[in-house]
Amino acid sequence: AADGSLVRIDHAKAPGLACELHCPACGSPLIAYLRTTKKRQHFGHHSRGECRYAYETALHLYAKQLIEQRNELTLPPVVASSGKVLHKQSQTRFDSVLCEKRFHEIVPDITAIKRDRRLLVEIAVTHFCEARKLKVLAQRQVAAVEIDLSGFRFSLDPEVLDDAILSSATRKWVFHPAIESENQAEANRRLVAAAARTAAEQKKAQKEAERLSKLVSQWIREDLARRNDDATEIPFLDDLQMCGLDDLVGIDLPGQWVMASSAKRWQSELLWHLMKNDKFWARGVHGATVASVLERMHYKRSELHGMDGSVRAALLRMHPDLSDIVTVSHAYVNWLRDSQFLDDAGRLAADIVAGALARRQAALDAKRAAATAQREREEQAARD
Repeated sequence: AADGSLVRIDHAKAPGLACELHCPACGSPLIAYLRTTKKRQHFGHHSRGECRYAYETALHLYAKQLIEQRNELTLPPVVASSGKVLHKQSQTRFDSVLCEKRFHEIVPDITAIKRDRRLLVEIAVTHFCEARKLKVLAQRQVAAVEIDLSGFRFSLDPEVLDDAILSSATRKWVFHPAIESENQAEANRRLVAAAARTAAEQKKAQKEAERLSKLVSQWIREDLARRNDDATEIPFLDDLQMCGLDDLVGIDLPGQWVMASSAKRWQSELLWHLMKNDKFWARGVHGATVASVLERMHYKRSELHGMDGSVRAALLRMHPDLSDIVTVSHAYVNWLRDSQFLDDAGRLAADIVAGALARRQAALDAKRAAATAQREREEQAARD
């Protein structure tokens, strides 16, 4: 109507253009079709142009006017992101309601005031609260609720519509200071808890590192002592001696104490394993490969298995020269490469390996022949 209020079709004062009403969307004069037998009573545009948003605009305007007239609204529960309910859903009456009143940089649909508190209300039919408004709400720390009427764009039942606007339609807080405050408090609590966990983990790591530090000192002493161990019971050392490769084992390497045996023992078994697996002849041998093989052979100290990063960091502070099985493996591979047992790509030198195995076979044949000759001499002596 001329005063900006909305008029329902059954309240139009006269049919046709005499109703003196205009479309709230485009401003075009409306024709009131009353007492028609073909269709239910309705308004029609006097102009023939398309007006796509007439009903949506009317619904948006109606919702604002209804809340202004009733001075009440059902507000949704105030719930923090943690799920904590700060305030339950409430039916609230306001001292005053203002439509389209500027609030700093924005113009909210409704400003509802109760005592000294301000609540902004946004009505969403086709357009929802945009980022610019959300930013202002957060800066000004004022609560705002959004009522979603998109599901009622074609509702014709006045009672259903009124109930939806005031109470039943989906509504949510687009900003609420209490939610932001609780979310920030929860974030702070998480930070404090995380700091406490970190401190506890660091304390636990430090304690474990101190335990390992004592073992490291013991391992270093053990490594020095076992360099003089008797080599007669070392697996595969005899084979390597027959191959003429025993000079490739027993190499003293930095950090060797991380190994659970003497250098001669683990290097003998590893070297023999590489020679007897022809896949290494064509495929390069690298530190990581060697470390993996040695772990499967159980040459890595069991105490170092699955060592946590924080424990390792604490242990490094106590022993800056702390090594690991991969570093030792890399050092041994580099030494084999320098000795030309491996080529630059890490492959075993086929001629060296073949020659070494041939020497071993010849030595075994000579031993068997000598053993056979000795047995024959003993049998002959027994017959004589």
